[in-house]
Amino acid sequence: MHGVAGLGSRLREARREAGLSADWMVRFLNGYLVSAGMKPVGIQTYYSWERIGTPRERPGKSYPHPLIYKLVLIPLGVTGYWLFNGDMGGKIVKYRKDLPQLEKINYGIEQKSGVTLPDRLRMEFNRVEPLMNNGQRRGLLEMLRATR
Repeated sequence: MHGVAGLGSRLREARREAGLSADWMVRFLNGYLVSAGMKPVGIQTYYSWERIGTPRERPGKSYPHPLIYKLVLIPLGVTGYWLFNGDMGGKIVKYRKDLPQLEKINYGIEQKSGVTLPDRLRMEFNRVEPLMNNGQRRGLLEMLRATR
């Protein structure tokens, strides 16, 4: 498989989670495409996109126009980084609503949220937190509360 392994599965998953039919998605996309002077897409083309990077993908099928990727994020409510990469073990935020700093689509902030590594303090806390006993937790909490 190529670098888009699972993209189609994630597209389908997000569409279903949003409660949208493939037909609705095609009509939504065509509203933008036709108004931009581009050719509309058909339902079979849309379904072929939901197979990209899956065992059901057929060789020789074309990929969506780059505008499509941007448009599908709107009704699906997912981040572009999740659509292309999956959650990468919890490093990528799936839903745009989980990025409250986004009042509109802002791919720069979305990218930073998806690829920024935690700082060293956060990384160390994440490493030791599951290992702490109740006494250690209380002690750490008291220390943090004393810091002003």
